[in-house]
Amino acid sequence: MSRNHGQLVLSEAGQTMRAARRTGDRLQCLVLAVDGRRREELAAAARGAGWLVLECDDASSALLCLQRMLVGLALVDLDQVSEGNRQELRSAVEALASQSGLLIVLCGQDGVAQEEIWARQLGVWLYLPGVTDGTELAVLCSEALPLAERLAIRATAAPAPVSRVG
Repeated sequence: MSRNHGQLVLSEAGQTMRAARRTGDRLQCLVLAVDGRRREELAAAARGAGWLVLECDDASSALLCLQRMLVGLALVDLDQVSEGNRQELRSAVEALASQSGLLIVLCGQDGVAQEEIWARQLGVWLYLPGVTDGTELAVLCSEALPLAERLAIRATAAPAPVSRVG
């Protein structure tokens, strides 16, 4: 472990969380939707719940935001997208799922069991097939905020793994 401005540096995630706390940043919600109308619906639901929102219309911009910002919740819309966009978004969801402590809400196609199985295998927090009601999404975003905050605190408080030598 090394020292950084008087604090133990435990992990990359811990560094990000400490830097965010020093600058007063809050957890943000990443909204990834190709369709502009749908993106705005998801963003409005998150804003209504008190999230700072990052809106992205493609996978590459979403992954860039994830690297640069403190994201606690990701809302991804896979419903009613072209097959090409679906594959790109699925790859982005897989990258998002690799981030520790990130809650992912995936709005998927109604009646497509394989997609739900895939999402569950990735560890997506919620899979919502065919969701169209922004009111329901606002309630979920409200419930996600304190949970994401607890996960963020837990990530900064977790001790670094101890390795034993010989």
